[in-house]
Amino acid sequence: ATEAGCDEFLPKPVSSDKTLTLTATGSATNYAKVVTGKTLSAGTMYTLTVKMGGLLNLSAVTANVTAQDGDVITGTLNTASYPVKISIANNATVTLDGITINGVNNSSYKWAGLNCQGNATIILKDGTTNAVSGFYESYPGIHVPNSNTLTIQGTGTLNASGSYGAGIGGGYRVNCGNIEIQS
Repeated sequence: ATEAGCDEFLPKPVSSDKTLTLTATGSATNYAKVVTGKTLSAGTMYTLTVKMGGLLNLSAVTANVTAQDGDVITGTLNTASYPVKISIANNATVTLDGITINGVNNSSYKWAGLNCQGNATIILKDGTTNAVSGFYESYPGIHVPNSNTLTIQGTGTLNASGSYGAGIGGGYRVNCGNIEIQS
């Protein structure tokens, strides 16, 4: 469904077995949201609230960046752009779509490959392989802050590693929170 230049539109399904896909384009960024798992009746008007996530391509990152709720992260972090820190905002749900973050084990870069700023959910896109390693030997591939929870969902693959740090969680003298893997 597409409606140009609007903040709101009312979709009317023609049958109850359809998936609603919303797509929007803003400047150089494409946004997409698929709505499934909702029971819809043909001929009935619905108001759906959908936060459109952005596409964060790591190969284009040149400065620290924080993924927001609904974002899809893709690509390989370019080593020429180091040092940059990739974070996930507090209470955000992000999708990993074939990412690679290879830390360089340099004491000037004391952070994880992915840094959760609080509670977070990571969805591993079906059929993808994602690799994340910490930027310094004491740090994990994905850091989960103390007293917070990281939930991991989806059927993609995640290879997370650290030298003295955990793959997911904390590191050497770096505390961590809770990790819930749902699939």
